[in-house]
Amino acid sequence: PAITLAMAVAKTRDGVTPQITPTNACLYCVVQTCASLIAIYALSAAYSHLRVPQNPLGVPVPGDGVTLVGALIMETLLTFSLVLSILLLFVRGEDTLAVSAELHKPRSFLKRVRESRGYVKDMAPLAIGLIHVALIIVGMPVSGASLNPARAFGCAAMSNIWANQWVYWVGPFLGAAVAGF
Repeated sequence: PAITLAMAVAKTRDGVTPQITPTNACLYCVVQTCASLIAIYALSAAYSHLRVPQNPLGVPVPGDGVTLVGALIMETLLTFSLVLSILLLFVRGEDTLAVSAELHKPRSFLKRVRESRGYVKDMAPLAIGLIHVALIIVGMPVSGASLNPARAFGCAAMSNIWANQWVYWVGPFLGAAVAGF
């Protein structure tokens, strides 16, 4: 849902049209949250013998000594970083020909820009995956590094642990909205 919100906020190159419509964004968020519930129930059924009493089913919780404000800031920064990398690597690198009128550069320069964007876009899944891993490593001890409201909701619903759940909705949505703008 955080990335969906960013796509609803982010504009296409014309500066007016959103990447996805608000109606579709709401529908996507509902479907993603339902999919989270289905996934967590399936994982619970498959791994019911591995329940850990302190943190059942991976419910994100703030780390020891971390305040709720600290966890909120961490979730916001982590989600901002992830969403910004997705927007820069996937969404904004699409069309360099439209920029040619603005740049007034020779054709060879535009060809090099287009080729370099293509190479970056080809490596985007790997780069985004590595960025996501790095963000989880950084954020896990502080906020639990959810970065995904639907994931946090699914785990909380299955475990019936709702303490501080708002942090894992407000933080990612705030970070995604700022990245989208």
